[in-house]
Amino acid sequence: MKMKVLGLTGSVAMGKTEAAKAFADLGHPVFNADAEVRQLLTDDRRVIRTVRKEIPDVVTDGVVDRAKLSEIVFAHPRLLKALEAILHPHVRAAEGLFIRAARKNGALIAVMEIPLLFETHADEVCDAVAVVTAPASVQRRRALDRPGMTVAKLRAMLKRQMSDRDKRKLADFVIDTGQGKHHMLAQVREISDILCERTPPKDSPGTDARGRSRH
Repeated sequence: MKMKVLGLTGSVAMGKTEAAKAFADLGHPVFNADAEVRQLLTDDRRVIRTVRKEIPDVVTDGVVDRAKLSEIVFAHPRLLKALEAILHPHVRAAEGLFIRAARKNGALIAVMEIPLLFETHADEVCDAVAVVTAPASVQRRRALDRPGMTVAKLRAMLKRQMSDRDKRKLADFVIDTGQGKHHMLAQVREISDILCERTPPKDSPGTDARGRSRH
């Protein structure tokens, strides 16, 4: 069976991390784009030097203050675009390495957790896309419970991202995390079964599968 690449995405505070963990617990390798960005800003000296040239105020003694960086780039769209131009090629390269390694290791599904999957056109390398969603009230509560999050910052993040509604329209699968963990886990197992070409259990709650071909 040919390995399937599954893009996993969703707007801020929708539950992507828990869904990604559920796929990992089923034995599927998961690439985390946010973790890759953190690693680049922490350990990659070339990236840090380039960031310092574009946004010098966020680097002190070779260390990027990520909280300050986030605050600055969300307030200045030009700097956000500059940061994305620095980081995205490195993240794309890491994605390619991840997919090749997963295929070499005999994985049935390789999951790519990428918040801006559609916005960066990373869905083009995916065989299917699962969008993680939840009611707006749940999303807002989860987001504002995060340290350092404010209403203004949340609005800026949502403005930058494709709307949840539009993401769901483009999805092959929709995972609803607003009905509890058990419901979410059942949906993840069903997606895994479908992509691994196994028959999902009859009592599955359903994933709103679209059945679209992406190639």
